[in-house]
Amino acid sequence: MLTAVQASRSEPKASEVHKGDFSPPAPARGRKEETQDRIVAASLALFATRGYLGTSISAIATHARVSRAAIFWHFGDKEGLFRETFRRMLVPFFAELQASLEHIPPRERVFEILSAYERVVEENEVAIRSIVRWLLESEKLRASLRETLFALHDERGARRGARRDARRQSPARAARPERAQPRPSPRRAAAARAARDRCRR
Repeated sequence: MLTAVQASRSEPKASEVHKGDFSPPAPARGRKEETQDRIVAASLALFATRGYLGTSISAIATHARVSRAAIFWHFGDKEGLFRETFRRMLVPFFAELQASLEHIPPRERVFEILSAYERVVEENEVAIRSIVRWLLESEKLRASLRETLFALHDERGARRGARRDARRQSPARAARPERAQPRPSPRRAAAARAARDRCRR
């Protein structure tokens, strides 16, 4: 599972960082978060074009305008940075999926899941292709990404479960009669079939 290596650490000392490696921090955010965002954005761009093995820490540091020491300080090593980059790519998908399913009857959720998947793939085609390349690159990467994916899935599942339990315990909800679940609309069914067909290609 992904560990927040950077959470318990502070920025590198001035003696550990070469002059000119850092740009002035953005006033709207903390220096730590802004630096991490730059590093992750740089790593995503380079991993997507060069692959994991073809991307060096030095190249990421140059692209992000930070020192190599800063990358190791925030993410531990190259694999830790890779996992965090992958995790951040998946967060929008899980967030959209969670919002889409929040008030949808159980029988319609499978159709909404496929529709959300289709939207995310269309909007992030380049990134998705990169993920597939990474998965094919090595067994070590596949194992690392599986751990990150399962951890993110479990985290979102725990949040959904907590909200569901809270709703069930609500007095107002307990007083409502059970409603029959409606059948999925033709539009949702057609979208789900289209997404399923794309997955099989």
